[in-house]
Amino acid sequence: MEDQWIRNIIYGDANAAAKSVIRNRLSFAKYTDFQTALKIISSRTIWMRNALLMNDFSEIEHGKKCIEFALSSDAGKNLRETLDKISFGMLDRSIDRYKKIIGLLDKRTYISSFSLHAVEKEGEMGRLSMWRGYGGNNGIAFIFKLQNMLPKMEDSNHSVYMSPVFYYHPDKYREKIQGISHKIRKNYKFYKNYFPSDIETLFVQKFLFESVTLKHPGFEEEDEWRTSYWEDFPGSYPPERVSIDLGGRKEIVCKIKMDDFHELERIIIGPSSNPFEIRKTIISSLQDAGFSNAQDIVYISQIPFRFIRH
Repeated sequence: MEDQWIRNIIYGDANAAAKSVIRNRLSFAKYTDFQTALKIISSRTIWMRNALLMNDFSEIEHGKKCIEFALSSDAGKNLRETLDKISFGMLDRSIDRYKKIIGLLDKRTYISSFSLHAVEKEGEMGRLSMWRGYGGNNGIAFIFKLQNMLPKMEDSNHSVYMSPVFYYHPDKYREKIQGISHKIRKNYKFYKNYFPSDIETLFVQKFLFESVTLKHPGFEEEDEWRTSYWEDFPGSYPPERVSIDLGGRKEIVCKIKMDDFHELERIIIGPSSNPFEIRKTIISSLQDAGFSNAQDIVYISQIPFRFIRH
């Protein structure tokens, strides 16, 4: 299936967002706590954690609910009838294959979250809501250029995907499914040129992809992008999986190598009671890791907010 536009059924919105990032040279922020930041610097890696252990307990569950709602609605009925004209039972076969995988997807999916960083607005301050939600009392934000990780979803050899999160209510996703039916009906003749099994597989991939990238609209201000790795789709270069100790608890994580952080633009020290001491420690850690410009890339956020212990 060489025609790329047919894959826009699955990845069109994600690829459009990626092109916007590249065109506008946008940056990404990784918000974390002080201790984790030191581990990121010393190891030159960022961890992807199992989806079941992410901050939002519905990381994948919300996407599954949106898909289930849309497929059981009038939009799902229209899509079924539309695909039946290409190959009878195509949607049902896609759903059956999807269901065989989705039950284990949250247990076999590893995710790391980033936020788009608006340089002109957030610059060296960061985003207050992210400091509150993810930084703890001593938050750190890594600001990266990650264009080399942006999605080339059509390449099945990719192991780790980076894609935007879409903040849809189930009704919004139902509208998207309705729109797909409309596009296919307008191009029946074109779709007849493809093997039904190929189109069926595209829909399986679509539902799996959106299980990972759909999130509740209440989180929209995070402007999140995710790196994702699925154990069921290891690709040619799967990430390193290691067991680490987090507060006395063993956890399997997947490591993303950051190519010696050549994409690292700056580090921001978040609101804290001792930001200057934290800055000294971060600079020292960067220098130990070989960063000759450590003094120049570490900033202290000027947001006048402090965490209060109750």
